[in-house]
Amino acid sequence: MLRIIEPEEPHAAPSWNIAPTQTAPIVIAEEGSTREVRARWGLVPKWHRGAPKDLKYPTFNARIETATQKPAFCASWRSSRCLVQTGGYYEWTGPKGSKQPWFITLEHNRTIFWFAGLYSKRADGISFTILTRSADRVLEGLHHRMPVILRDDQLEVWLNGEDDDETIIASLGAGFGPRLRWHRVDPVRGDGAHLIEPLQPLV
Repeated sequence: MLRIIEPEEPHAAPSWNIAPTQTAPIVIAEEGSTREVRARWGLVPKWHRGAPKDLKYPTFNARIETATQKPAFCASWRSSRCLVQTGGYYEWTGPKGSKQPWFITLEHNRTIFWFAGLYSKRADGISFTILTRSADRVLEGLHHRMPVILRDDQLEVWLNGEDDDETIIASLGAGFGPRLRWHRVDPVRGDGAHLIEPLQPLV
């Protein structure tokens, strides 16, 4: 089992609606230990000169199929991988202006699981991105992409780079579709546990 050293500072209050540029808990392997840190969602490459807001393109997600070649992500793929803690995520369907949000999580009420991510550590802090892959067939009606979800036995493999790139790209996150469940929710505004409650049908 992966042993994670928790941060010395108090945990931030849980959030049900973390947006890009906000901070979230991630797990990194550094100096012989695996520890939890808080990081900004939206990877800022080490070579970037200037503030995070000055990046000319979004770095909230990285396609696992091309992350090894993209200048923003390739260095982190080699040496700065992370686990992104989550309880689920949102997707939206429908036409612009009337999109319907859905909450997607693992079956059997598992409260915490992990996305594969990459991080960057600079003088102004730690930032991260979430890897995505083609959606499993059961999810294609919601979105054609999905986060790379890790099995428990893949956590250390991903963090420590124990497999070659081709194996990682082909295997990580594959087959999770049947283990996922989803339901409609009210428009996601603000924060709180009510955001993931199933949308009640109109009477």
